[in-house]
Amino acid sequence: MDPLSITATVLKITTSCISAAKDLNDIRQAWKRAPTTVKSLCSQLKLTAASLSQIQSLLLKDQEILGRQPELQEAFDTALTACLVLTTLLDKYMLSIKKSLLHGTRRSWKVNFKTVWNESEIKELLEQLHGQQVAIGALVSLLQVDSISAMKRQLKEHKRLLRRIAADTRHLRRTHAIDAPESVFESDASNASIIDKLADREPDQAATLHATFESLVLAPQVYKKTFTGMLEPTTDDQSDDTRTI
Repeated sequence: MDPLSITATVLKITTSCISAAKDLNDIRQAWKRAPTTVKSLCSQLKLTAASLSQIQSLLLKDQEILGRQPELQEAFDTALTACLVLTTLLDKYMLSIKKSLLHGTRRSWKVNFKTVWNESEIKELLEQLHGQQVAIGALVSLLQVDSISAMKRQLKEHKRLLRRIAADTRHLRRTHAIDAPESVFESDASNASIIDKLADREPDQAATLHATFESLVLAPQVYKKTFTGMLEPTTDDQSDDTRTI
């Protein structure tokens, strides 16, 4: 178990939360009558990202804490793996939403959004995300507990929650094709940076290395600008809101 790989995984999950929250906030700002679940999911993702940032900060301050406190490992694995699975699913969900919106027009994107946005599924994900955020908050507290007895007591208090989170994660894996490791402790390979991946190329590919890097970094930015441009209000936004309700 490499402490740096764990913090890298936490950063990956946090980034997914922030990215999805930003996209949802863009939609909410452009659509005054957007479903309330858009705002709810956006807010919950921000809370989860904040808690994950605390986890990352504490792990960076003491990289050996999980090695010294094996009692924490199972709780960490359950909560963070659940977050990784859910945010991986959310990444796919947000991608399908953005593709749907980009295939429409500035006048039709709200209708397209409503065909993709599944209220019942979002409410289920919201409930799971809230439970995960509570568990992550508990992990933040556990990382700062000095007494072994106090740590075990807190773990016992959250045992039922962690079991439910584990069951929800198994359900998500069964019902969706989610490309995520079985454990955050097994995700070292997926945490390689873009630079690391490019550095592994053969020497004879050096001439195209710079262009490849630019395409990896800049393409998402162009995609993002196109997406936000689609959400810019039109002169008849109010009437369009009425038609989509």
